[in-house]
Amino acid sequence: MPPSGTSRRFLGILFDLTGRRVMEEELRVLHKNQAIGTLIAGLAHNFNNLLVGIVGPLDILGQRRLNAAETERWLEIARNAADQAALLVRELRALSSPGTAHLEPVDLGAVAAQAVDLVTSASDRRIEFRLEVEPGTPHGLASRSGCQQVLLNLLVNARDAVVERMAKDRRPAGAIEVVISPDAARRLVTVEVRDDGIGIPRELR
Repeated sequence: MPPSGTSRRFLGILFDLTGRRVMEEELRVLHKNQAIGTLIAGLAHNFNNLLVGIVGPLDILGQRRLNAAETERWLEIARNAADQAALLVRELRALSSPGTAHLEPVDLGAVAAQAVDLVTSASDRRIEFRLEVEPGTPHGLASRSGCQQVLLNLLVNARDAVVERMAKDRRPAGAIEVVISPDAARRLVTVEVRDDGIGIPRELR
């Protein structure tokens, strides 16, 4: 208690944080919308790649007279693309349930072969696609559809780079190679996609 006849003073400072909190919430919503936009763009790109693998073989079947074996081959390519689209949809549904991503032993050589077939069916015939799987390469623990999407994206980007280079220097052909090999030291399986396309500009590397 203060002595009799004395007074006590208090100094207080109040800050109104309402405006700051509103701005923080708006920024959070903006970041969320940007993330959703990026996700949607990526999904559209992936689905477009799969549609190329479905529509391309069907166009070929409609334009050419093929024997039974060739017809079955192109139908199988289209079926594989449709199966991959279904897997992608299932994985998107799993995003709402954390921890449900399906990992399994994946034969990356087989996955790469399907991806190469899909892109080959929708590419200039002057582009040669090659697949090399090193003997003894083990299966990798991964999402099969995720691996398929990554390979499709890499192959489509490589194809576009080769087409652009062919248009610029008028060379009549191009090459894209997929190499799969084990990395025993790191217990990994590596996948490389090589092409003789235009390349990435130095300033973007």
